[in-house]
Amino acid sequence: MSPFSPCSHTQPLRATRLNQLVKTFSTSTSAKDSSLRTLRLITTLNPARIHPNCRIDISGTMRPTIEVMDNIRGGGTLSYNKFAITYRTERPPSSELTKLRFPERTGGFLYYHSPHDLPPSAGELRLRLSDSSFQQGQDLLIKNARPWRIPMYGLVDPPADLVGLRDQLLQEKLIAVDQLNACRRILQSTEMPCHQRNRKALKGPDFL
Repeated sequence: MSPFSPCSHTQPLRATRLNQLVKTFSTSTSAKDSSLRTLRLITTLNPARIHPNCRIDISGTMRPTIEVMDNIRGGGTLSYNKFAITYRTERPPSSELTKLRFPERTGGFLYYHSPHDLPPSAGELRLRLSDSSFQQGQDLLIKNARPWRIPMYGLVDPPADLVGLRDQLLQEKLIAVDQLNACRRILQSTEMPCHQRNRKALKGPDFL
């Protein structure tokens, strides 16, 4: 049996009703107050299916929670997953590990990026910054002009905050169980302690 067993909650809901729900939620507060929401609702992480109502604002937040309500299964059945993300952490000299807040003006679209010229293990969640459409945005960057990301390797044995992200990506067929198992075997084959493997995984897909 596979170690991965996606868990979602379902209930009947028409696709048109789902879009209305997302739109109502997205416009229920003003742009000024959007960064204060504790929950942010989207319908997909697939860049081919993203629409304007999938835009979220996480400006100044430290650990925003994302809700995904998706009708991808069809038949009026709604799937639901929830996960939380962080910007990045750093350890100043002689100090404890500190989580940093997302920068101001961090509004846009979460999506799963799969490079066409690299193996599936190079896939990663990214955030496309945009005030309008997904196509017109640019990816959120961190140090050294690298994209903010959550790589597939970080979802092999995800922390509780990211289990819902892994399950959503599996449900949308943006990743596959055999790909996660392949990543697991690669991580287990490296000669380093488990905690260092996990830290390396979260930095990016170094093993291609």
